[in-house]
Amino acid sequence: MTSRPRIAREAGFTLVELIVVMIIVLVLMAAAWVAMQGAKTSARARATVTSATTVGRAISTFNRQYPVVGSPAVDPLLTRGGGAPFTQAQSEPNGLFSPGGEALLRPWPTNPYTNNPVVITRATAAGCPTTGAFGSIAVCRVPAAQGGAASFRIRAFAKNSSGAAYVVYDVQLA
Repeated sequence: MTSRPRIAREAGFTLVELIVVMIIVLVLMAAAWVAMQGAKTSARARATVTSATTVGRAISTFNRQYPVVGSPAVDPLLTRGGGAPFTQAQSEPNGLFSPGGEALLRPWPTNPYTNNPVVITRATAAGCPTTGAFGSIAVCRVPAAQGGAASFRIRAFAKNSSGAAYVVYDVQLA
């Protein structure tokens, strides 16, 4: 009986093994992509909160320096360097100014969703918006209580993972 010579199998991977490895790599990449999108959404919301906090600090500084808040003549959202009034929706990249022209907020915060200057909308406490454009900030005047100074409520809006706007920051400044 003659024996057949054995054919040596070449070293390497089969097509099935390569496809399985590629599928595993693709699943890992998809999981990483989803995690990165969540991190991006969270980072934009944090940036919006930081902008709102910065605006709140500028307004608090203004209120300490100019305690007669309540008249349109002394309002950090109504005056700029030359005393000209701001419009209802303000996105002044030059800064937030005191009546004397001192910069209280410079540079102007950037909207993390559009990379444009943040739009600050003014309102009264009764008309303080509960929703707004992603990355926008609403500053609402709260009426003064019997001889006291008026205060402000600051709300900032972000985009959640499902794409809807929500209030990410809501603070009342005394």
